[in-house]
Amino acid sequence: MSQPTLLFYDLETSGLSKTFDQVVEFAAIRTTLDLVEIERHHIYVQLTKDTVPTPDAFITHQIGLEQLAQHGIPEAEAITMIHGLLNQPGTISLGYNTLGFDDEFLRFSFARCLLPPYTHQYQHGCGRLDLYPLVLLYFLYKPEVIQWPTVEDRPSMKLEHIAAENGWLTGQAHHAMTDVEATLSLARALASEEAMWQFASGYFNKASDWSRIQSYHSTVPSLESPTAYLGLLVSGKAGHARRYLIPALCLGVHKQYTNQVLWLRLDDEALPSATADDEGLARLLIRKKLGEAPIALPYKEKYTSAMPEANRAVAEANIAWLGQQVDWYKEIQTYALHWQYAKVPGVDLDANLYQLAFPSKNTQLLCQDFLAALTEAADSSLLASFQDPIMQQKAIRYLWRFHTDCLPAAYQETVSAYWQQVMQPADALIDFAGRTRYGPEAAIARIAELAEQPLSPVQQAVLTQLKTYIQQHFTVTMAL
Repeated sequence: MSQPTLLFYDLETSGLSKTFDQVVEFAAIRTTLDLVEIERHHIYVQLTKDTVPTPDAFITHQIGLEQLAQHGIPEAEAITMIHGLLNQPGTISLGYNTLGFDDEFLRFSFARCLLPPYTHQYQHGCGRLDLYPLVLLYFLYKPEVIQWPTVEDRPSMKLEHIAAENGWLTGQAHHAMTDVEATLSLARALASEEAMWQFASGYFNKASDWSRIQSYHSTVPSLESPTAYLGLLVSGKAGHARRYLIPALCLGVHKQYTNQVLWLRLDDEALPSATADDEGLARLLIRKKLGEAPIALPYKEKYTSAMPEANRAVAEANIAWLGQQVDWYKEIQTYALHWQYAKVPGVDLDANLYQLAFPSKNTQLLCQDFLAALTEAADSSLLASFQDPIMQQKAIRYLWRFHTDCLPAAYQETVSAYWQQVMQPADALIDFAGRTRYGPEAAIARIAELAEQPLSPVQQAVLTQLKTYIQQHFTVTMAL
């Protein structure tokens, strides 16, 4: 086992879809646990032939397609390298809001490239952490550690603003290495308060997280439930007006999704009128995965004193009401702990990760052998060895993207049908949440809209490259 290390990383992507978009830039700095730099990595990634670039993403990070073509490597090669970095034994991968976006984005990228999507979370001493929830915690309870930027008369929690305020911005924001350097500087500042750093980072260990929740002695005893812990959730979704704090009652661990702890928020005046068959109940339920945000603090004066007084008063009133509502509580608890996500029919291969069982060991080994045979000998004969038809279809699409010459003629019709769906918005592909895949005509229309806005010369050049690429590559003929 290697010595434990921290891998600070950041992604720039072709768009915001975690299932259909791709990484276009990856940067990482590996450090010791004491935040001493060990090594750096920087990768540009060429667009895969079925990726439809989102113009808004490209004018934000300002990476031109010519730059990707000249300096980038194929997605399969890049994602394999990134997978190796995150899966190096003892690696704790982290960044700023990585668990809110980057980590899940990579999960789908790994699966698309036939690599294990979850091993970097637990295998060989690996794990994950996220500085964004820690920043909220420091803002509330250790604000003196860094300088807090103000934008439009309110504190900003954006990395680019925090980095600029504290002198950590070494280049243009939304460039991957610039953001990684800023994140590392932020971590060093937070870690200067060693006790707070150790306490806060402990929330990203699943066992420690659940153990802490169970140790919270504030409960509603009359509810007769061993999990009726009162807690205070630190969450960016709560917003600054609520001081990023949500008072909540723990309902317990979900009966099927055993890594999910359900909480009932207490700062809503509509709570007493909610019922298990009420659609409004959804906004009162918070699904917390162990080892991830939101951070769950005990419901104690030490922490609740940071709440706005009005929210605190609503919470106290709801706690008092709950103490007399044993039957209501049990009905809500039963509903919440047994509710299941509805499966969306017709989800595309690139977006169905959450609707599949974890791949068996044999399937993982077959994927390894299949990829090795392609890389070493351009041999796709193992395609016939996939017993799972879905995994075989994923392998077919992988061949079409990265080893077209190795794709057997018998499967050309399959990939041609997929390509037509990429092209035609009327027959758009969908992801696990029912969201449609971004199409080339939508991209061209958006470029026309953005061209009417004030843009820098670099952004104008980026848009020009996108327009030319999309019109030529996807044969878009709409007039501009």
